[in-house]
Amino acid sequence: TNLKNITIPKKLTSLGDSVFFDCKSLTNITLPDGITILPNSAFARCTNLVDIRLPSVLIKIGSETFRLCSKLTHITIPENVTLIDQEAFAKCDSLTNITIPDRVTHINNWVFSPCAALTSVTIGTGVTHIGQEVFKNCSNLTNIVINSDKVTAIGNGAFSDIKHDARFTVKTDAIKTLIINSNSGINADQIDVKP
Repeated sequence: TNLKNITIPKKLTSLGDSVFFDCKSLTNITLPDGITILPNSAFARCTNLVDIRLPSVLIKIGSETFRLCSKLTHITIPENVTLIDQEAFAKCDSLTNITIPDRVTHINNWVFSPCAALTSVTIGTGVTHIGQEVFKNCSNLTNIVINSDKVTAIGNGAFSDIKHDARFTVKTDAIKTLIINSNSGINADQIDVKP
């Protein structure tokens, strides 16, 4: 509980599930370049974590990896990431904006539910599936840009209880329809289609 910062050795290539779970005093972490997967709950409940640098070769962020990291204000998701698993950033109440890289194909259920300070989201060109309640209760979310024209599924309540006048920019009419039909309370006039 007294661990405040850590630099993981460069030769390390993997971490175990829940490795830093509930390290409430941890504020800074530097991860080596060889780590490709952040395991489930690796940094969950690190409530004072303010800075983490993720390795460029990272391909997966596991479930609940940063859940309840309530002081984390910013994180850069590396461009090689293809999967963000469920509740990965749930209850990260200080995150203000997020960019989903182009290689991500799936944003699983409840990934950002809720993130109270989140105002802006940009979703990359490779996303095909947005899970259920991904952004539920992100009450300040006002700007959502979906750059992918490949989205074929948007889960139930994916954008429910975001800011009432939130604006969407999407690539196709089909994606606009998916948002309207996702039971998120989003109206057609909130969505701009810009191919």
